[in-house]
Amino acid sequence: MSGREVLLSLLFLLVGAGLGYLGYLLRVVLAGRLPGMMRYLDLPGVFGRYTIWIFLGLSIAAFSSAPARAAWNTLAFALGAFLGIYGALYLAGRTLPVDVLRIWLLLTAVSPILAMIAWYGRGWDIPAVLVSALTLGVMGWSCMKVGMWYISVSSPVELLLVIAAVVILGQREMRDFHLMIGGGFLILLLLKNVLPLFL
Repeated sequence: MSGREVLLSLLFLLVGAGLGYLGYLLRVVLAGRLPGMMRYLDLPGVFGRYTIWIFLGLSIAAFSSAPARAAWNTLAFALGAFLGIYGALYLAGRTLPVDVLRIWLLLTAVSPILAMIAWYGRGWDIPAVLVSALTLGVMGWSCMKVGMWYISVSSPVELLLVIAAVVILGQREMRDFHLMIGGGFLILLLLKNVLPLFL
């Protein structure tokens, strides 16, 4: 790794820590004192769910120069976010619930693998379409409620993040674009309806 790459990974670590700390401030310290527009946008809730973290990891991975760089940069960001949240809680004399701690540790540990997969999601072949659909399905699962006759989004910010992910992962061919959106929706439905049976 060159000095520039090390500095970039260090920057992602610091940005992750800063956003993790900001998420803690919004969810715990400032939750009841936010102005009306910030409450409407549900910023404390956005930082408490996984959509924003998936989007930021996807963005870092998709715009990295190579799969290995995507893995390192995303690991640095995920580790920074975990340390920011956990450090803020530790300083406040609080701890994460054990199940949330396990999820964060698992996501941090697998983030390099997910980043390499996401890096390939920007391509223009069938595996890239499948990776893109899986990414959109997981993002939708974390921020949408789907019923027989409705789709409800938890926050306008999360809807914008999903739309931005569609743009980042966008496919050149209209057929591939439709496959990505349709596949993402099918994965969303599977996660919403089948996953609860196993949890």
